[in-house]
Amino acid sequence: MKEKILKATSKIRVYKNFLLSLILPLGLLMTFISSILGIIIVNHYNANLEIVSQYLFLIGILLILFYSIIKCYETIKYKDIALNKAKNIANEKDLIDIEKLRKKRNKIDKKANRKLDKIDRR
Repeated sequence: MKEKILKATSKIRVYKNFLLSLILPLGLLMTFISSILGIIIVNHYNANLEIVSQYLFLIGILLILFYSIIKCYETIKYKDIALNKAKNIANEKDLIDIEKLRKKRNKIDKKANRKLDKIDRR
């Protein structure tokens, strides 16, 4: 039971570290794309470079925040699912153990009843 819970939590840690490692490359990619878009917009529309770069920088930051919020939500959702599965596995194991104990108790009760019946007959 503990091993399964540890496996589930280790998977959560792996996914969390993986997602956190994706944020920086995604930010760099967004910065690169926004700089290319800025050059295209400034050259094509004769716009002011400072204003265009500020808006594209803001859009890049908002995209990174949006991406990180989505990934955090998915990580939390996955964590809840994994913990629920671990709890279900633990509950099933406890139920199986309880059933085994009930069967043993029933066997002992049957033996005790037989002995009591023999004593009563005498």
